[in-house]
Amino acid sequence: LPSSHGGNSRGFWENPGEKTGSGYSQGSGYSQGSGYSQGLGSSQGSGYSQGLGYSQGVGYSQGLGYSQGSGYSQGVGYSQGLEYSQGLGHSQGSGYSQGLGYSQGSGSAQGLGSWNETPISAGAEFSRNSHNSQGQDQAPFPDPSWRFQKFPQFP
Repeated sequence: LPSSHGGNSRGFWENPGEKTGSGYSQGSGYSQGSGYSQGLGSSQGSGYSQGLGYSQGVGYSQGLGYSQGSGYSQGVGYSQGLEYSQGLGHSQGSGYSQGLGYSQGSGSAQGLGSWNETPISAGAEFSRNSHNSQGQDQAPFPDPSWRFQKFPQFP
């Protein structure tokens, strides 16, 4: 599993989980602002995970471990404008963070990917493309649970 890359990142992996063959993450994408990911892991069966859930740049988890379609991560897990990891940590597509260039870190995604009402890091604009989507049962954008998220504005 990839470790942190980038100047001041301090993330690490804990308790890697699994994705089942159906292509959606179970109990994955739980991100904590303390700078490490829990419950993210490699997918099995229908696809594979790329660069999910390790800390980058600002030291908290990015790329919240969701699968699209065939079960591999698309466009999540690296930052734009800050230093970011190369190799497993990036893939093309939509759903990577914009603005200051990192995904939601301290908001937690649980189980089937519904967002809890948790505070997110202030002082940045987050991409709304980074919400969880599960396999073939992908949530339409915008996810209605975004009403729980508070997005701080730039001055």
